[in-house]
Amino acid sequence: MFSRIQDLDRYKADCTRFTLGIQGQSGEIAEEGQQLFETLKSAVVDFDNTTMGLIKKQESGAHLDHVSAQEYVHRAKTNMETWMMRYAPNTHVEVLPETAK
Repeated sequence: MFSRIQDLDRYKADCTRFTLGIQGQSGEIAEEGQQLFETLKSAVVDFDNTTMGLIKKQESGAHLDHVSAQEYVHRAKTNMETWMMRYAPNTHVEVLPETAK
């Protein structure tokens, strides 16, 4: 079965961590973090949509779109993690294993 990134506990925990990291900042640093976070969320939505397109095989060129979307997520996640390491390195969120639910 298809699992969207948006629905994964690890992604939700990352979102919580990023939100906490941004909230701990102010001014331009917080704005930069928020912009990076918005870019990441958009990239994840795009990736999930292209994955669904591959599954449904509705779009021509869907594979290339999917590869581009995957690269976009990777860049956006790397940029967000770099920002976190620089401005909020001690922000952590516990993630329970899927089997513990």
